Amino acid sequence: MDADRDRDPAGRARNARPRDALGRPLPYGEAGVERAPEGLVRAPADALAEAQRLLDAGRPFHAHEVLEDAWKSAPEAERQLWRGLAQLAVGLTHVGRGNPRGAATLLERGAGNVAAYAADPPHDVDAPGLVAWARELAADPDRAGAGDVAPRLTTAPPLPGRCDGGHTAGMTASTAARSREVWAAGDYQKVGVRLVPCSEQLVADLGVRPGDRVLDVGGGTGNTALAAARRDAEAVCSDLVPELLEYALRRAEVEGLTIGTEVADAGELPFPDDSFDVVVSTFGVVFAADPEQAARELVRVLRPGGRLGLTAWRPEAPGGRLLALLARHDPEDAAGEPLRWGTPEGVQGIFDRGALRQVKHSERTVEFTAPSVAAQWQRYRDWFGPVHVAWERLDDLGRDALEREFSDMWGSFTRGGGPGIVVPNTYLQVTGVKAG
Repeated sequence: MDADRDRDPAGRARNARPRDALGRPLPYGEAGVERAPEGLVRAPADALAEAQRLLDAGRPFHAHEVLEDAWKSAPEAERQLWRGLAQLAVGLTHVGRGNPRGAATLLERGAGNVAAYAADPPHDVDAPGLVAWARELAADPDRAGAGDVAPRLTTAPPLPGRCDGGHTAGMTASTAARSREVWAAGDYQKVGVRLVPCSEQLVADLGVRPGDRVLDVGGGTGNTALAAARRDAEAVCSDLVPELLEYALRRAEVEGLTIGTEVADAGELPFPDDSFDVVVSTFGVVFAADPEQAARELVRVLRPGGRLGLTAWRPEAPGGRLLALLARHDPEDAAGEPLRWGTPEGVQGIFDRGALRQVKHSERTVEFTAPSVAAQWQRYRDWFGPVHVAWERLDDLGRDALEREFSDMWGSFTRGGGPGIVVPNTYLQVTGVKAG
């Protein structure tokens, strides 16, 4: 193996040079945009949804990477379709780069491949609409405004809440209220307690010490605030959901620990600048409505030289796959962009350039155990708010599909060798120091 060659976390060769939104290489050290995880096998609906998100964000090059992965893993009968979709994304990339000849060539090729499925397109792909769009754009790719409007890949309506303009500082009142309802549903503590090892690992890696002022954002029932308090830190747990914070206080009382709590939106933290020595969030801030604004708030309340620590599920891990599954089956309550936080490139794109130094990305694993896959599903259905709410909203067919797809996915990660199931769940841990 060539030690000097760029490689991804799995050891596969991949150019790590940063790129802009249109895939153009930038000098090493520049802040590029998030790259799509390479080689990730997604369900067709998930691949289309992710590619659409990237197209809507003005990132056709990265949409092409998602569609190319789908092409490589597709059954033979669909490979021409996915190849055509990837070519359309590359054509749109050439439009953005000001290369009309290359754009026209790729758009025509893509249209030809997609047209073969126009009579009976799989996965609700809008084959006729895409062919018409591509050929119209190919006829005059350098006209003013060409490519400004992303095509719709499917005949399904856009996901609710998709925003093409600027973001508000935090959630709207109605969005915040709904988020509270979702996360108050079920019995989150019974799910969240499985993540205690992640919290203990994070505060240890951050070197939390007695007297440190620690803020746990999106802290739920207090896993990480309590982990800090066990190290004699002055910990505050903040969350949108008062019921979860009440549980955190009860847990602290049982352990003889002292923590503070604060009902707060991660996008509008009610604390002065430079208030804390350590700011953490374990699988919490990832659900913020506006990731960039939440990141700015995390940094704002952290003192210069203070330590920041975050965890998020890797997109390809069971935890990430579950979130993608929920977003597809019940998009109405899909909150934030949690999978962006699960890749180093995603985190780099969320935080302002230069806000942090000594940034370290570590891939870690926590094991989820259960008597069976069916028992794990029942736990999520009864205890985990987003699954519980989705289950209540879906009809019988939707419920059957969600349970079946979860069981197939979760079962595919299960390690054998004994009674019950053990599922390794991989997550990204990010640590850094506030500049200044």
